[in-house]
Amino acid sequence: MLRFIILMLLSYSVFASGNSDEKILLQVQEFAKDINTSLPINPVFKQAEQTQEKQNGAQLIVFISTSMSEKSIKQWAIQADLLGTELVIRGFVNNSFKETVALARGLFEEGKVGGFNIDPLKFKQYSVDVVPTVILDVGGAIDVVQGDIGLIEALELIKSNGINSKDAQNYLSKI
Repeated sequence: MLRFIILMLLSYSVFASGNSDEKILLQVQEFAKDINTSLPINPVFKQAEQTQEKQNGAQLIVFISTSMSEKSIKQWAIQADLLGTELVIRGFVNNSFKETVALARGLFEEGKVGGFNIDPLKFKQYSVDVVPTVILDVGGAIDVVQGDIGLIEALELIKSNGINSKDAQNYLSKI
């Protein structure tokens, strides 16, 4: 949670200054990486990072929006936690750091499962305009599934029809 707050504060200072230059956002991300390596890692986050590394370069990302229903976000968060992947939102709720933190607390504090990263650059990198969207990127070979069908069902679709079917199966084997 501390890393989330530090990244949020840094991002907020960038946006509050009116400068949304990608260079500054990249510097914020680099600073966050430095902070993340010097702070002790929560065992839940460490397990998720290790799981992601074991996927032989496979990167599974779930893009969501805070405008989605709380029930839907919680279900995506539970499945993402189960499979060791991340939820990503584009930016702050109503451009407010305070509202974003309040939403995160309301969504995730009770169940001790979940959380999300704020990363507008990932949205841009993968050209995500519709949420929820699941991306399975294995060395640049990308499968995309859009719609509120759930992470497990999205992986089943990739397993059946995607170019990264073996990697989708690897994720599904965890459940």
